Amino acid sequence: MAPWKAKCLSFMARLTLTKSVAASLPVYNMQTEMIPNKVGKNIDKMNRDFIWGDEPDKSKMHLVAWEKMTTPKCQGGVGLRPTRLPNLAMLAKGGWRLMQEKDTLWTQVMQAKYGRQRQGLSLLCPVQGSSFTWTSFSKAIPILENRCVWNIKNGRSTKFWNDPWVLQVPLRDMALDEILMELEEATVADFAHEDGSWRTELFSDLCQGPTLGRAALSTQVSLEH
Repeated sequence: MAPWKAKCLSFMARLTLTKSVAASLPVYNMQTEMIPNKVGKNIDKMNRDFIWGDEPDKSKMHLVAWEKMTTPKCQGGVGLRPTRLPNLAMLAKGGWRLMQEKDTLWTQVMQAKYGRQRQGLSLLCPVQGSSFTWTSFSKAIPILENRCVWNIKNGRSTKFWNDPWVLQVPLRDMALDEILMELEEATVADFAHEDGSWRTELFSDLCQGPTLGRAALSTQVSLEH
C-alpha cells in the first residue's frame, strides 16, 4: 500500500481505495481457506493505518474506532469489512454448496475423499487426513447450524436420535434413558407409518418431556417424496 502514498490522497479517497481494492485482495483465498487470526489482524491493521494516513516513521491519531468503521452504513458506520467476517461467510457458502451440489465434479471429488458417506452438517466435520480446505469449511459449521432448518422429506437419510432435526441438539442428548444400540442408527422413516403418522410406541418412553414430545410429534414426515 506504500506506493499509493496516503499523504497525497484525501480521507475519502483512501477509504474508497481500501474498500474497493485492499480489502478485496484476499477474497480469492478466503473462499476456500480460513485465514489465520494473526494474518487477518495484520491485514486489518494495514487497511486501518492507510485510511488514517499513517506513515512508516509517523503514526497519526485514529479518530474513529475500528469497530465503528466496520459497522454497516445503515447502522451509522462506513461499511468496511473486517477480514474475519467475510472469510467465515465465504466458507459457509462453500460448505453449503458442498452439501447441496451433488452433481458437480469438485463436490464429488471432495466428498469421495473426505465425506465418508456422511450426510448433513456432519459431512463437513474434519476427519483424520483432511485437507486444509476441508478443515476450513468445518469452521463455518456454527454459522450453518444457526441458519439452516431440516427438510425431512421421506426421512430415510435423517438419523432419528443422532441428527438435530427437531431441536438444536440431537434427541439422544435429551432422552430420558439409554438408547438401545440397534436403534442408534435408526432413521426418522423407521419411526413413521406409511401414512406419515408416528409410531409413538417406539419412542414415547424416551420422549416424555413436554418440550421434546411436542416438538417431535409436530414434525410431519412426507413419505411420497
